[in-house]
Amino acid sequence: MLRTKLLLTASVALLALIGTTLVTPAIAARAVCAPPVPKELCGGRVFPEPMRAASGLTYAQMVAGVQALEDEFPEWVTFDTFGGSADGLDLYTVEITSPDSTIPLEDRKIVLANQSIHGNEPGGREGAVRYMEDLLRDVDPDRKALLDRVRLIQTFINPDGWTAGDHDHVQTGGGVGLWARQNGDGAITGAADFGFGTDLNRQAPWRGISHSSGPLSAPEAEAFADYVTHLAATGDIQASVDIHGEVTDAAAWVMLSSGQFDLSDAMTSRYHGEAVHANVAAALETSQARELMESVPFGGGEIAPTVLTASSEFGSIASESTASGTGFQGDWMAQPEGGDSASLSTIELYNFFATPGVSSLTARREVMQLYRDTVAGILGGLIEQAALEHVTTLAAGTVAYVDDAPRFTDPVRGVTVSSADFFADLAPLMADGSSLTAIHGDDITGAAADSIIVTTGRLLGDADAVADLRAYAEAGGNVVLTDAALQLLPSLVDDISVDDLSTQFDDGGKVSYDRSHPLADGIREIAWLNTETATMGLKVEGSGTNVPAWRVATDAWEAAGGTTAGVSGNGQTSVGEIGVGDGTIRTIGVLLPDPDPDAGNIQFGINGYGVIDTGYIVLANALNGELVQTTTASVE
Repeated sequence: MLRTKLLLTASVALLALIGTTLVTPAIAARAVCAPPVPKELCGGRVFPEPMRAASGLTYAQMVAGVQALEDEFPEWVTFDTFGGSADGLDLYTVEITSPDSTIPLEDRKIVLANQSIHGNEPGGREGAVRYMEDLLRDVDPDRKALLDRVRLIQTFINPDGWTAGDHDHVQTGGGVGLWARQNGDGAITGAADFGFGTDLNRQAPWRGISHSSGPLSAPEAEAFADYVTHLAATGDIQASVDIHGEVTDAAAWVMLSSGQFDLSDAMTSRYHGEAVHANVAAALETSQARELMESVPFGGGEIAPTVLTASSEFGSIASESTASGTGFQGDWMAQPEGGDSASLSTIELYNFFATPGVSSLTARREVMQLYRDTVAGILGGLIEQAALEHVTTLAAGTVAYVDDAPRFTDPVRGVTVSSADFFADLAPLMADGSSLTAIHGDDITGAAADSIIVTTGRLLGDADAVADLRAYAEAGGNVVLTDAALQLLPSLVDDISVDDLSTQFDDGGKVSYDRSHPLADGIREIAWLNTETATMGLKVEGSGTNVPAWRVATDAWEAAGGTTAGVSGNGQTSVGEIGVGDGTIRTIGVLLPDPDPDAGNIQFGINGYGVIDTGYIVLANALNGELVQTTTASVE
């Protein structure tokens, strides 16, 4: 994703200098010790610690090393292929799980981790095989004990981009000796950063996305989609992630998935992210590379364990928005039509000072060591999470919503979709003693509800219904207006006029939160989206943005007695609250925008909503409620 554009000659020279001046002496002079090479030369391991390795791990070395582990631990390890690359190289999957468990294989929960989908981002693959060996050699006995209930499956779907920079591989199409982001489908095999090949992280077959290269046009993407859907149909993928590399400022940027997730699934993604954070922090405490990485020149400093964001929030940071129609594999792996895991999307690993290396021979050992330790924390955390089942419910008393959201026909599937699907999915997840029911405009007066939610402006055509809604609030009720329903404010609040209302389309969907406000209580440190709209055929930012963020002029709002929890655009109140009589009116300016069936070039249809953890939390706060988490063992 994030790529630093470097002059190749200068990069290689600089990396050589850094490698000779900053890396501590290595004991082993090999990257792998597979038979007939004795493991003693690699510290008693097949895959030595990166700080001891002679080079970055090559594709051929990975294959030889995993085969050696399969030979040594045949009952624990299954090493197989699931397709071929554009260059004709095998796509590998490796699984480890306990041979002694009484739980049938099909009943065990699956952790699925795809590694280094971009060939020039080696972090995932460097850590993947080493953590697998940790488990096999009892380096992490607590997580190994969970493998009687969990299957750890890892895939490697871009051998072309990987081997483009491997010193032990002869390119089938004449490579340039550098790792490449994309696959080998080009005139200069593997030289994808120069305009050749296909980016496999833009190939996922998920709803709402328009693909410039066409979904599943690459053989690797098609094979991976077939593999994942078969895996999901024959087992339960409890946790999933696509592990990349090349990003600064933190050991890992962890992304929550984009898609149509109900309350429980959306919050499960966050719980998985928090578990990864804790485990990465613990892994880095003992990392032999951390102190070195924090002390070297060119920007060394304290390394934060992880940063937790949503996909489009990271895309905004990277100036490469998920919501612009890119189709990330990690998001699709978590979506119901993919791996159905409701887990994480993508994890970008730490990249200190420009690059971890541009080929296996220039790989920086201390960077690879930090990658390795971070991946150990990620996979360890996901194994723990796969052994758990999270259910989140909403305790908010009696809630009614005005069911007037428009319905649309999905242009691909021919089914009806609507933002009202959100409420249909939320109703079964109301906690004991709470309820969520649909009403219409003429039901407001008789609604025995603690809160009423309105999401559209269609009540404007019914003066009696608007008057009933105001009377409900003034009598002590709680009214929550989302999206276009903010148009009702001039009829509900004195001193607010139509001229005070507006919609924000530039960077549409973004809300800058005041985290001290009660409506923002509990949201993530980095959170400025309530909803991920990519799967609805909407874009979050960039040209063609079509996500309306409704807002009210802050000066008028606060002069009328309101408070502001979040602003959209140039400082106008999007999320806030105001007293009306004995009751309260709260606004969430972007939460449930309508899907766009006319977005164009949508190959897999659209979803009705995309609310993420922030949106659920802010809505719970607006309803004077709370989210209730229950955790049990996923497999007994």
